[in-house]
Amino acid sequence: MRTISTPYYKTLDLFAIIFAAVLAYWLRFGEFRLATDYILPTTIYALSASYSLAISGFYGDTNSGLSSRKLTAVISAIAIAVLITTTMMYLTKTGQSFSRIWFIGTVAISLSAILSSRLILARMFSTSLGRQAIVIIGGNQTAIKAEEKLSSQAAANQGITLLRRFDVLKESDPKDAIRKSVDFIREHSSHSKRSIPVSEVWLTADVFSNQPIAEFELLISDVSATVVYIPEMPLLAGFDIRKVDSVMGVPTLNSGHRKSRKVNIFFKYLEDKVGATILLLAALPVMTIIAILIKLDSKGPTLFTQPRHGFAGKKFNVFKFRTMYFSGGNEVFRQAVTDDARITKFGKWLRRTSLDELPQLINVLNGTMSLVGPRPHPVELNHDFRHKIDQYMARHSVKPGITGLAQVNGYRGETSTQEMMENRIKCDLDYVQNWSVLLDIKILFATIKHILVTDKAV
Repeated sequence: MRTISTPYYKTLDLFAIIFAAVLAYWLRFGEFRLATDYILPTTIYALSASYSLAISGFYGDTNSGLSSRKLTAVISAIAIAVLITTTMMYLTKTGQSFSRIWFIGTVAISLSAILSSRLILARMFSTSLGRQAIVIIGGNQTAIKAEEKLSSQAAANQGITLLRRFDVLKESDPKDAIRKSVDFIREHSSHSKRSIPVSEVWLTADVFSNQPIAEFELLISDVSATVVYIPEMPLLAGFDIRKVDSVMGVPTLNSGHRKSRKVNIFFKYLEDKVGATILLLAALPVMTIIAILIKLDSKGPTLFTQPRHGFAGKKFNVFKFRTMYFSGGNEVFRQAVTDDARITKFGKWLRRTSLDELPQLINVLNGTMSLVGPRPHPVELNHDFRHKIDQYMARHSVKPGITGLAQVNGYRGETSTQEMMENRIKCDLDYVQNWSVLLDIKILFATIKHILVTDKAV
């Protein structure tokens, strides 16, 4: 998980200002497309506000929340932007060409949007999703400097916690020291009861001489932590610069199966909350009818809950419409198969259409799931396959989804062979590495199409 850097904050704020101008125009005139006379004041206000925010020290405070300093800075910056805009409009004699009510609305909405984004970020960073726990393995100067950076208050403000640094150079048996570090990582992994599991393991060059990288990754392949390399600066010349990242000023190289900058998480958060709210409101009539039909079809509760492993491997209860005959809830887990006698008549139709997954919109709203992501497997399946398939747990570096890339590629329903599960995991890791809002939209539309033409259940 990466921190949000200043350019992303600036881009986010510029987008908020332009959005404010468009929204204010819609509220005033009922149209989203700005008239020609409104483009110039919008441009001047947006650019002057962005510049004023930059020089006010607004981006200098590393705390993602709203401090008194930030509040003063943003109000001052917006006031300066208003002054610059009105002055320019007066000098160019174009001040009469746009609505004063619109401009006041733009200022009010942009200020609210910028402040709200910081509150959302602060809220997000305060949860386990927005926080990251790091373990450093290494004893050279690069490792020591990284430890200093990650132990700072600035790192804490970004939601970063350094759990421990293992200095393998100090040990008489470096390989034994590495094994101890692996034991520590497993102890603090996703399946432990700690509030912040290890999200990243940072390795420095001195570790590579004692433990090949591939071997180390294999040692921790059954946990959801990402392996990150801290290269010596001269070594960076041999890498694709697009893969070089920075955390608290420390250059890092991701092992490749995870792409989760906090800015991505922020947009994913908005996508899930807004999308799930809209979909749940739209689906409520259908869900009500389904609930009634389930009651008429067979005895038992309408909803079915089952423990699954979610983000960072933490357990949560997934909600589904009940599709099987109620047995009292004490049955030993057995994966559903084709023509399973436990499935009710109405349940077969629900599973074929995937409408039994609709209650998972509640999971999305309570933060345990996402609209799109790797499907959450039953706990028993996770325990079975995590040791059989390389990087299996890497799929837990993002929230599980109602639908995912694997499902729209045909890997839905029963996984009767290890090969089927391997193909599903390959799709999941591809999604984790290449996530974007556009990809999520494509998957959502592909899911609708896929449901209409397949008999397999998700």
